[in-house]
Amino acid sequence: MQNPNVFSTSADFPMPVVNQWNFALERQLPGNSVLTVGYVGNNASHLMSDNNFNAPVPGPDATNARRRFPQYGELIYQSPYAHSTYEALQTTFQKRYTRDLSILANYTWSHSIDNVHNNEDNIGGQVPQNPFNTSAEKGNSGFDIPHRFVANVVYNLPIGRPGTAFSAHAWQRQLFGGWQLGGIFTAQKGAPVTPSASPNPASSTTPERPNRVCDGALPGDQQSIDRWFNVSCYQIPGAFLYGNSGRGVIRSPGIVNLDALIDRIFTVTERVRLEFRSELFNITNTAHFGDPNVTIGVAQAGRISTTSSPNRQVEFALRLLF
Repeated sequence: MQNPNVFSTSADFPMPVVNQWNFALERQLPGNSVLTVGYVGNNASHLMSDNNFNAPVPGPDATNARRRFPQYGELIYQSPYAHSTYEALQTTFQKRYTRDLSILANYTWSHSIDNVHNNEDNIGGQVPQNPFNTSAEKGNSGFDIPHRFVANVVYNLPIGRPGTAFSAHAWQRQLFGGWQLGGIFTAQKGAPVTPSASPNPASSTTPERPNRVCDGALPGDQQSIDRWFNVSCYQIPGAFLYGNSGRGVIRSPGIVNLDALIDRIFTVTERVRLEFRSELFNITNTAHFGDPNVTIGVAQAGRISTTSSPNRQVEFALRLLF
């Protein structure tokens, strides 16, 4: 049943405005290869986002007594106060099939900033900390990944064909020919997460952030699942005050992952073929850790207790084509 004191409303507002721009340079390289380097950017304004304009202001009095309309509870109002900016350097290297090898690699160096609370934000509630200062919500987007590299390689093994190894007899060509290996390598920076404060010193009902007194990021050789960031750089604000920490100021662990593929199609008859396929996900069995605990004021702050993706998984499949 819907809480009668919580409702959402919107009115006629200006339509969102989106500006986009890009340019690219492309160069043909030896070996049937192409290198593309491009710049992509966009910004958007008048984006609709929620705000709790009946949140109680910080103070010692009873919660409802500090609301603008004390006879109501939470009043969630949609307005076009949100904006976003994205800029990226995108590079692509493509090597088309030459001598049984194909490569497609992409690297993106980017940054996305907004003041929009969305599903990527980790703290409870999708509203600003201070309903009357939405500019203070400007920070790294919840999906901001500044560095991302992905390479896709496909290689047809040069055996089992006329003129190659293991091709002298028909049974060798049938057994060793036609094997294909593939792999996808991914390396990327971690996503931003937003610290919160517990208990809520402002005695408000909006997400409360701590005070940030120093950077908080640790060098890579000092990070561990028990101390991912410097917790001492974040402090609980004074009584009835909002914290000054921004959104998305802590980075979760990045990802380095390798998936592999083994594929072979056997010709049974002119019209019937049998495909064998094996896919190996996270073949190196690398641990991919989840977000750290970013609730300042609890003993678990700075620790990681979850993983973001499974360990090694292997799948086998047979498919009959006719």
